[in-house]
Amino acid sequence: MTNKKFSQYKSFKSERSNGINIELTQTQYDYLYEVVMFAYEMEVPEQKEWDMQTFDNMLHNVTNGQSTILSNNVRGIL
Repeated sequence: MTNKKFSQYKSFKSERSNGINIELTQTQYDYLYEVVMFAYEMEVPEQKEWDMQTFDNMLHNVTNGQSTILSNNVRGIL
C-alpha cells in the first residue's frame, strides 16, 4: 500500500533522500520495538517476501531511535 503523502515527497530533487519521521511517546516506541522484533523472530519478512535488507535497515533504525521533545501534535501524551 503506497502512502500518498510520502509519495509526493519522493519527487523532490535533492542530494539527500526524503523519508518519514514519526513522533512517539516512550510507551508507543516500546510497542513499536516489540512489534518489529516479533516480526523479525516470526520471519514475517520472508513470509511476505519483503526485501530483507530493507527490513534489516528498518530494524536498525527502530533500535537506534533517539529521545526528543514531542510536539503538541502527538497523540497519547499523558
